[in-house]
Amino acid sequence: MSRTGFVSDWNGSHPFVAEYLGDPRQYAECADATYQYFDHHRDLIEAIQGFHVEREGLAMPQVVPGDGATSFLAAWALWLLESGVREIFYVPPLYYTLHHLLRIVGIRTRPVAGRQVFEPEFVMHLPDRKCVLLFTDPVWFAARCVPEDVIEELLAWQVRTSSLIFVDGSFQFTRWDGVRCERTSRLLPDLTVRLVCPTKSLGIHQFRFAYLLVPPHCRDDFLFLYESVVGATAYANVLFAKRAMSVLRSPEANTKLFAYCEQVLHRLVAQGLFATTIAPETGYFVFGKLAESLRGVAMGQEFFEQRHYPEYVRVNLLKVASDI
Repeated sequence: MSRTGFVSDWNGSHPFVAEYLGDPRQYAECADATYQYFDHHRDLIEAIQGFHVEREGLAMPQVVPGDGATSFLAAWALWLLESGVREIFYVPPLYYTLHHLLRIVGIRTRPVAGRQVFEPEFVMHLPDRKCVLLFTDPVWFAARCVPEDVIEELLAWQVRTSSLIFVDGSFQFTRWDGVRCERTSRLLPDLTVRLVCPTKSLGIHQFRFAYLLVPPHCRDDFLFLYESVVGATAYANVLFAKRAMSVLRSPEANTKLFAYCEQVLHRLVAQGLFATTIAPETGYFVFGKLAESLRGVAMGQEFFEQRHYPEYVRVNLLKVASDI
């Protein structure tokens, strides 16, 4: 059995890439040499809105589409700075890039819990005042969604304090059980920003596409800031964005991909190659112990604000699938 190399890698492949991409000629033959802005494509905006209306019953959400999740995290940090925010609270973990970006712009981050949502001892200590709070759902490296009772606690706190919540939902809509509605859709739409990344939902990373659902009052200002910082995109990214939303809105959506991820995990466990006490339920990363034959370069708990799983590493199921 060959070694896997970087087992925590973002990259990996799966049997449904060609199906999700559709006719490859549409990307190879797009000879449009003009600047392209996602928000100029009304059919894309309507597709995103329709997706959330159908999946979650949202009332025509406001959308800012753009070039991948990381660019939105950077623009969000700048938007906070421009808005006069100098301190934010968060439910750990935050994506390490976001920690770095907030530190660069001089915004202090304060955790509201000493454990993470999938740990039995998890308790939040939320501030009793209006502020900005960030959290990640799902917790990408451990394949765990934020539990329903935590979402309800955050909603009640948001109603009480009128606080703005930012949800890094980069891995939303990747549930293994086929549930089609995300719990964070229950948060107050006028006080909630949600990041969604369809490239991750489809496990396809050669294109750049993500979007924010934003409160109506800040949509235009944030869009102007985002496009000022990131600029235009490639036409191929726009074509993929439209194709991605078409796949996600179809009856089958991405269910085959995440049934495949679950099968890969079962094979790893059955062959004694992987063990974990954290039951995965979403995405294509899992967090646990790998057998010696599959060990390679890996990201351990120190990358994810963890202290209680010293021998665990993040494993990309799409990366190790070819080695089992």
